[in-house]
Amino acid sequence: MFESDVLDAPGAATEGMQWSRCAPDGLLATVLAAQDGGGDFERLERIGAWERLTAWAQAHQAAEIADYVSSTTEDAESAVAEVGLVLRVAARTAAARVETAVDLARRLPAVRAALAEGKISLSAARVLVDETANLPAAEARAVAGAVVQRAAEQTPGQLRAAVRRVVLRADPDAVAKRCEQATRERGVWLQDEPDGMASLWARFPAPDAVACYAVLDQYARQCSSGQPMDARRADALVDLLCGAEPSRVNVQVRVTVPVGTLLGVQDEPGELAGYGPIPAEQARDIAAYATWRRILTDPATGGPLDVGTTRYKPPPSLAEHVITRDRTCRFPGCRMPAHRCDTDHTEPFNPDADTGPTSAGNLSVKCRAHHQLKQRPGWALTQTTDGTLTWRTPSGHRYTTRPPPLE
Repeated sequence: MFESDVLDAPGAATEGMQWSRCAPDGLLATVLAAQDGGGDFERLERIGAWERLTAWAQAHQAAEIADYVSSTTEDAESAVAEVGLVLRVAARTAAARVETAVDLARRLPAVRAALAEGKISLSAARVLVDETANLPAAEARAVAGAVVQRAAEQTPGQLRAAVRRVVLRADPDAVAKRCEQATRERGVWLQDEPDGMASLWARFPAPDAVACYAVLDQYARQCSSGQPMDARRADALVDLLCGAEPSRVNVQVRVTVPVGTLLGVQDEPGELAGYGPIPAEQARDIAAYATWRRILTDPATGGPLDVGTTRYKPPPSLAEHVITRDRTCRFPGCRMPAHRCDTDHTEPFNPDADTGPTSAGNLSVKCRAHHQLKQRPGWALTQTTDGTLTWRTPSGHRYTTRPPPLE
């Protein structure tokens, strides 16, 4: 956020209420929601006021999160999972939200106060949390105190640079520690996008990133495809990682395609594991290079979908049925592709008691993290014969997930 200086500009129009100067609270939200019209000046003032109210609400939510995590009897991972469920966000996002909330409450109370007053945004607060993470609490507070007053006038990028300068003066070793920690947390992530697209994000040390980009750029410049450079670099990445021809890719990419789409008589979308629906033409392109398997979707068609308690490991046909039915990890909100998950018995397998059958009605897929979460104290899971799962959390909340329809 920025401090506006329009009011001090010569000849500036100042007609209208200066909403962005109002202290944020519930009353301001009620009054603002009833406003309408006005000139450009007042509209912009309301935009600024809503920004302050957003920060105020986020500060109070962060305080609730911190209080919950500190007061709950659950273990930390279980508590983070509960926060993720109630916020309907992925596990990584939930963990980041909890970490920020706890740091604001315990290490950086002045930053939390500035957020609650609407002086800084949550993005700015996260910058201060991240950039002081490796400092002792007292030094972190000193650094935050030195920069938080000017933070209202800076973008998150400007604030980050300012904090780093102060941190370097306060503790030069902190930068080295952050680099070491960040290097340990390097990784690659997949994010689905609209229109049959997806983003592949990579985070690693800056020298490696610059070197990789230079290779892609050089490769793209040697290719005279007539496409823009950004598109050529994207094509270069695919060629260098996967080979110039799709047939050279030796990894498993699972796509479910309706028969009519495959035959070209209809254009129903396909389903790409780890992404979601894709256009019919993309599904047919993948199919042209695919090795196909028959997937049993109806128990009446044959195939052992229930082997009782005679064996723990499901036979391949049953495992394929469950993987295809579930498509992703069955924890609410998790999108780990099913073929990379564990095939888990909802009711524990117990041949002596003849319980926990190895059947489609007692099997579901879970990523390793959520498979382990299910076994933590206070968590419970039930399953119906159609694959519907109901998760019960230690706090008593219930969340139901159903297998997506298989066309």
